[in-house]
Amino acid sequence: MKPAIPIPWPHADGFTVLIDGGATPDADARQIAHFAVLGSLYAKIVIKRERVRVGLMSIGEERTKGNLKIKEAYGLIKAVLGNEFAGMVEGRDLPMGRVDVVACDAFLGNIMLKLGEGFAAEAGRMLKKNLNWLGLIGALLMLPSLKKLKKRLSWEAVGGAPLLGVKGNFFISHGRASPKAISSALSQCLSFAASGAAQTIEAEYQKHYAHFFNPAAPPVRLAS
Repeated sequence: MKPAIPIPWPHADGFTVLIDGGATPDADARQIAHFAVLGSLYAKIVIKRERVRVGLMSIGEERTKGNLKIKEAYGLIKAVLGNEFAGMVEGRDLPMGRVDVVACDAFLGNIMLKLGEGFAAEAGRMLKKNLNWLGLIGALLMLPSLKKLKKRLSWEAVGGAPLLGVKGNFFISHGRASPKAISSALSQCLSFAASGAAQTIEAEYQKHYAHFFNPAAPPVRLAS
């Protein structure tokens, strides 16, 4: 199966894992189900979520929404993850933290990622441009909170993310990464490698899920 990149998408109570953020743009339904499993394991092992809710990105919450690939992926994910699967989610659900993991192919995932980066940057510029003198006073009073918010929304503070579904510790960084972003990515990569998370994810995947995606195995029976 193809690899995937889990991207932390911040919201008020933490963050949601968007997977795949850029590794496999032409993923089919079976591969998207595979990403959902990797995202679930990542949330449990790396983020320490006890109960994980996994959503499938689509154009509506209804089971019947989406293209043929998404409809097929829905049945596969439900069959493999069972009660962990929360069903279809929409783009607005990602920044609202409705679920812990959102699965999609990298074509859609990377567009969403770049859209979020651009919106965060432009929102700051719009705020500065439209502040009057009263707003400036308020901004000064809120400066510590604004700095914390800026750090949470900055992709440079994250820097990079692991490549899941391959053996070993591989991190992917932004194509236009700054020295600050590279530094953040290296720091996270060292922590990820030291934790043994990649090996734990692989072991859990092989133990509980690999048989679902084995080409020689009978096809997964789609859940209705």
